Amino acid sequence: MKPLKRQGIYLIAYCLLLLVFALSIAAFKRNLIWRDEFFLWQDTVIKSPNKSRPFNSLGVVYAKQGLYDDAIKHFKIAIKNGSGLQEVHHYNLALAYLDKGLVEDAILEFQAAVRLKPNYSDAHYRLGVVYKDTGVFEKAESAFKQAAVYAPDRDDFHTALGNIYLLQRRYNLAAEEYSRALQLNPGNVESLYNLAISYDEMKMWRDAIRYYRDFMRAAPREYQTAIENANQRQRELSKKALSTE
Repeated sequence: MKPLKRQGIYLIAYCLLLLVFALSIAAFKRNLIWRDEFFLWQDTVIKSPNKSRPFNSLGVVYAKQGLYDDAIKHFKIAIKNGSGLQEVHHYNLALAYLDKGLVEDAILEFQAAVRLKPNYSDAHYRLGVVYKDTGVFEKAESAFKQAAVYAPDRDDFHTALGNIYLLQRRYNLAAEEYSRALQLNPGNVESLYNLAISYDEMKMWRDAIRYYRDFMRAAPREYQTAIENANQRQRELSKKALSTE
């Protein structure tokens, strides 16, 4: 083996060793943060067993670690204690149920959250996501509408409502919501792509071409398949538009 090649191998091994060391340090720091949070709220729970916030906060710590049974137990105690932001405790319990795959229980807790705080836009939104994922589109539409009413500046809420309309083939309403989302956030690539599809389905081909191209310019690399599909479709539509002139 030539000395130069041997030096290169040593350099690569050294770099890999540094990378492993850096990752180990990062993991160690994350564990320290978790331990600090855990002991802080564990101590507070012991000292304040009748308050809700410490149990809710400890539940959040457990949920972050994927310990959902422990998280659920502590969120339930937070609700039982009856103090603090009860709508938040129900919301967090709903998220933990979702992570456990307990969809019906999650729905009940999201519903409890919005009963306690009707303008809880995130709870309406998450409820809409659950309904969408389970194919209950009418209830999903209602939940996303509520989310958008209470937080009209959230582009993701308008995108979610547009997606429901797109699934229902109500393309004109979908286009309206995607347009609202893009007014709030011109870089919303999901709305760019789906707005192009909506115009495509309505045979508004020039508008479809425009938004396919806007999507292709804005989309990051992880959207590569969608970029390729958009490129192919805008080429087809460009030919079609020329043939109708």
